[in-house]
Amino acid sequence: LKEGDVEVRTLWGYLALKIGRDKYEKIRYYDEKLVSPEKSKLLEVLSGERVLVLIDELGPYYRRFKATDKFAKYAEQVVVFLRMLSECTNEAGVVVVLCLPAEPTGKGLKGVEGYEDFVTRVEKEVARVAIRVERPITTSDDFAGVLKKRLFSKVDNKGALLAKRRLGELAASYQQVVKDVSEELEKHYPFHPFFVMTLRELVERNRDLQKTRDALRIARMVLRNLYERREKALLVMPTDIDPKVGEIKVALITKRYDGFDLVLTKILDKVKEIPPAQGTNPDVFRDLAYRLVLYAFLKTYVYDPHLEPVNEFPGKVEVVTGVYDPLR
Repeated sequence: LKEGDVEVRTLWGYLALKIGRDKYEKIRYYDEKLVSPEKSKLLEVLSGERVLVLIDELGPYYRRFKATDKFAKYAEQVVVFLRMLSECTNEAGVVVVLCLPAEPTGKGLKGVEGYEDFVTRVEKEVARVAIRVERPITTSDDFAGVLKKRLFSKVDNKGALLAKRRLGELAASYQQVVKDVSEELEKHYPFHPFFVMTLRELVERNRDLQKTRDALRIARMVLRNLYERREKALLVMPTDIDPKVGEIKVALITKRYDGFDLVLTKILDKVKEIPPAQGTNPDVFRDLAYRLVLYAFLKTYVYDPHLEPVNEFPGKVEVVTGVYDPLR
């Protein structure tokens, strides 16, 4: 990374340079050699400063570097650096927030599949001085809150009240096929609660995606597509994560799931062949048929290669609830 006339090579070099050029010079040697500075050198960099260090999405880079001959040793030095940095928190004005692809358990951290080695290494080096371990997003309400805060400058609560009333009435009239989600709407609006649930599941189960970052990226695509279509809608629905939109398809069908590209093509072809029910608008009928199948697809393809149904697969009530928008 080029910063002025300095070519930064490492995390510690970047940190030092951001604090000040004079600080970088104290560890230039370590940056150029791709070797973590010892604690005493880091303290020289941090002394007299008040520093908040935010480290996110480190896991994918560690795994990528570890798999190469050229940068495997650097990947190990990054873990060493995290230990040195964490030890400095007791002696310098520095706070470190480190996000890991893991779940806290009673026995420690459980790494997300594919990141077990990284999480184990970091936990061993850092946990002994870490003050607190927390899940940044623990519920769908938290997840919805992040989406709303990052994607909207303001949300009109009048719309939430209207949606709550309309969905409550729908569930009361069709109790056998529609789940009542009206009580969840105030915290999720303008997103349907099942949109939040589906998007969260997609980014958490697909290891090619970077959770919150890709959730925001996909949600932006969905909102942009809705805005450009100028379509009346009560809520942002799960099936607005529509792979018929090119950029959304690219985001969903990552390398790990590229075999499902053909499945989507077959779904589109089959929907075109469905004869509309008598007395219905053919376009509306086929769009509804597509959305029903699409919801089932979105909720199941990330469980590949499980060919048999699992508990997470949606039933009739969930599918209908996740598809039907009273204004469409």
